[in-house]
Amino acid sequence: MVKFSQALYSKDGESRFIEVKRIPHQNNYDDFVNHLFCPDENCDAKLIYVRTREGGYLKKPQGFEHNEECNYADDSIRVVPETVYIEINGNISDDGISRRNKNMGKKLRDFLNPPEEKKVAKSDKKRLLGLKRIQMILTPKMSRQGLE
Repeated sequence: MVKFSQALYSKDGESRFIEVKRIPHQNNYDDFVNHLFCPDENCDAKLIYVRTREGGYLKKPQGFEHNEECNYADDSIRVVPETVYIEINGNISDDGISRRNKNMGKKLRDFLNPPEEKKVAKSDKKRLLGLKRIQMILTPKMSRQGLE
């Protein structure tokens, strides 16, 4: 990034160089910052002042370019990183892929149209709960008997 130490202020025939650190202290600051240009005599690129906690800096806004003869012109071409995606099968067989597609399709259909739950009679619920309790009671005893 180009660092500017000064800028050219030009408005209504008045032109003068100003240091970056003096820009915030100018009278009529809001109008003043709209008339800043590149300090090189061969260039007329517009500059903008960016305020920061440490003071501020000048930069060239997008859409405005330095002249080719300008000392501040950027000769290098910026490299834009590009992400390349490579599709890899992942060592899954065609049968595995089709099985996964079926399962995902079923899950999607169930999500969009949830299947209706079957209503269970209260007597059936009590019977099922009783079976679970019996199973829970028997399981620890069986494991203790097997260890003795």
